[in-house]
Amino acid sequence: MLYEMRITQEQSRQMVEERGLLNPIYKYFDRQGCWLCPQQGIGGFRKLRKHFPELWDKLMFYGREAEKHATIKRFAQIIPGYTVADLDKRFVLEDRQLTLV
Repeated sequence: MLYEMRITQEQSRQMVEERGLLNPIYKYFDRQGCWLCPQQGIGGFRKLRKHFPELWDKLMFYGREAEKHATIKRFAQIIPGYTVADLDKRFVLEDRQLTLV
């Protein structure tokens, strides 16, 4: 129906925001989905760690468990080239970076 009315995604989002109906999760994320979905990429995991530390801790636990068990070890990499522990190390280093202005 929105397509037929030629209402764009941005216009529909604006209408929802104006009415106070926008899901609060959009304050932090550009997309919705499962908080541990690998499709969110590094940026999504960075936001998860910053804004939802209790979920990040749970994800770290799942990652450690995956590393321990040979039958699920192949799932330890949450995104190609990174385990959850690898991402955590990366984010710690990023947090330590200084911005020179």
